[in-house]
Amino acid sequence: MTCMKSICCNTSTLIAVTLALTIPGRVPAFGQIAASETIDEAYSLVSDRIDNSTTGTLSVSVGSVHVPGAAWIRVHIGEYHLGPASYLTLIALDGQEQRFDAKSLADWYQWSAIFNGDEVEINLHMAPGDTGVYVQIDRVVTSEPLDPASGDSGQVASICNDFDDRGGSNDPAVARMRIWNQVTGTLNTNGSCTAWLVSNGAVLSAGHCMRGGIPAGSVIEFNVPASLANGANVAASANDQYPINVGSVMAEDNGRGEDWMVFAVNPNSTTGVRAHIAQGFFFMTKAGPPIDTTLRVTGYGLDNIPAGPGGAGASCCDADGDGTCEFNCNSTSQTQQTTTGRLDDLDGSIIEHDVDTMPANSGSPIIWEEFGLYTIGIHTAGGCDDFVDGYNNHGTRFNRGPLESALQNFLGPNTVYVDSYDSNLSANGGVFQPLRTVTAAVAAVPDNGIIGLVPGNYPRAAGNVFTAGADGKAMTFIAPVGGAVIGN
Repeated sequence: MTCMKSICCNTSTLIAVTLALTIPGRVPAFGQIAASETIDEAYSLVSDRIDNSTTGTLSVSVGSVHVPGAAWIRVHIGEYHLGPASYLTLIALDGQEQRFDAKSLADWYQWSAIFNGDEVEINLHMAPGDTGVYVQIDRVVTSEPLDPASGDSGQVASICNDFDDRGGSNDPAVARMRIWNQVTGTLNTNGSCTAWLVSNGAVLSAGHCMRGGIPAGSVIEFNVPASLANGANVAASANDQYPINVGSVMAEDNGRGEDWMVFAVNPNSTTGVRAHIAQGFFFMTKAGPPIDTTLRVTGYGLDNIPAGPGGAGASCCDADGDGTCEFNCNSTSQTQQTTTGRLDDLDGSIIEHDVDTMPANSGSPIIWEEFGLYTIGIHTAGGCDDFVDGYNNHGTRFNRGPLESALQNFLGPNTVYVDSYDSNLSANGGVFQPLRTVTAAVAAVPDNGIIGLVPGNYPRAAGNVFTAGADGKAMTFIAPVGGAVIGN
């Protein structure tokens, strides 16, 4: 809400942010993306145009989209008319269901979630009085197994010790990211990286993960289940998938220390909930930990220890770090794993560390282990097995100017941030050093500026006593990742 000479409190406003796309420049050498082939083809399934003259909801089966043998399936809705209250449901073989109304269908760019199995049932539900309701399925995307005889390249690993010491984890704020890169005009390369949620409502990953752009249909997935024995991915529940807002993306792809991506995600279509509300978030700091500080990296890298059985649909892993595709990923591959290691150096905006990672770890949070939810940057590249690279893995630190600017202005220009938690860091109202009281933010915010509130209580006893707009300034209060209670 916009406040002018009034007190605004108990706000839990959520926003979808639209930002400018920065075209990547130079290409880093050791980015960690995992890729697999997909099939994108035309499909035709069209319902009748239906009027509901009854007093109750009318449900009609449109039919099924079936691609025999596919491990997973997504459908694209072409033309449609749902009316103000009607909706569409998609039901997979394993019972996963997704619901769309006209608004959420637009939020998802008319793409469904990723469904496990080779068939999805389509149903229309017409509200009383709605007329001309119909839907057309015009495209389907499915898996295409990689061919071990095709000579596809693997990815260089970045295990920093003699063995991979990553273990399974379940950090709710870390997601697997699926980017449907456009190659020669078709969606035929599935790029997987890691993404994570932060305290101002943004989602972070590595800039090189968007190489070629982020077209409609790209998603992030939370609470990812185990992969198949041969490493083939299993999709998360449809309720745990969120579409990337493709108009919100800002990024750099210029190599070490200049490799980052900031974006927003739209709500889940069935639950209507935003990812940060459902999953939580990390805090961020530009503070530089001492060398040898323990860091943690959590993400969705490949795994082949022990080696998987290969076979149809197998994912490609690289057992010996030579970049050759061995097709030996296992059931923990591209599921969430975590481990710790040392901070080796901070070189400008470059973080050098020896935390074990693998391809698809690109974009992972680099967590300051001592402080739990505080992160110092974004993991972007391997190098622990490379002499030229200095035997370090790498990330981008938050002091990178364009990254800092993207995060500071994510909610809009002239934003002052507030967090009631005392982090022992100096407070200046920036996204990395928020003020402690709303009173201080009201005094500091420029005219027509924004006050961004981290969830929590801002009680009167802590100094949260103010009259917003008493000095003639207009301001907007936004709580982008959950409710904030002021003055209780």
